[in-house]
Amino acid sequence: MKTQRSFLGLFGICMAAALALGGCTIYLGPDDDDDGRPDDPPADCDPVTGVCDGWVCFSDKDCAPGCYCADPVNDGRPGTCVESGYCLGPSDCGPGMTCEDGTCKPTNPGCQVNADCPTGSVCTDGKYCAPTGACKADNECPKGTYCDEPRNTCVPGTDPNRPLCNREVTCNLGAPKCPPNQVPLVGADGCWTSTCVAIAECEAPPRCEVLNTEAACNARSSECDVVSRGFNCKRPDGSACQVGDQNCSCEKYQFDYCEPDAP
Repeated sequence: MKTQRSFLGLFGICMAAALALGGCTIYLGPDDDDDGRPDDPPADCDPVTGVCDGWVCFSDKDCAPGCYCADPVNDGRPGTCVESGYCLGPSDCGPGMTCEDGTCKPTNPGCQVNADCPTGSVCTDGKYCAPTGACKADNECPKGTYCDEPRNTCVPGTDPNRPLCNREVTCNLGAPKCPPNQVPLVGADGCWTSTCVAIAECEAPPRCEVLNTEAACNARSSECDVVSRGFNCKRPDGSACQVGDQNCSCEKYQFDYCEPDAP
């Protein structure tokens, strides 16, 4: 009875915290030394609030409502509770999920690779399909994921085929001209693409050579140098300047191009 009271107290605290925070909290059944399950809260269970996110589980019944047991292995090793949401019917759940006992759960939990999972789910390290969301383009996916368009599924990480501003250029083809304050993208093949984007949209600062305004080049003055062209330039004696002449003054200067700062 002592063990049962302890469990009910912890269960009440965890459920109250789960309702307050909207998180996933696992709870364990009565102490049973023969079932191989842990009897005590894991190290990451808050001793004050009793919130126990990320508890291990052996089946869905070990998890709080709104959560399911991901990656359970039938060899005595546990899985982890994953928050998936409450539901009243299948329409309340995302792609690849179904409503069971008021909780959204994967319809096809076993997998080896992402292609084994339904649209909107990816295969976890534990070989269990986890929901990430359906998509048609990168901007429909959460931060830190990209749209695997052939599968219409959000995938964690950065799209390896996404053109980038600062990818290494390995082609001999020159960079295309872009509107002011835009730069061309470099494809996965190392060649410039015909697509131009605003500098602010780049995943990393672009190369100095593609900065096409004096302001953009000066903004990177620690790495890039402005090269200007002078017009109507004369020596002190009034004669026209030639290439290499010193002490020339020009009526006006115009931005010509940006180059990497000399070492």
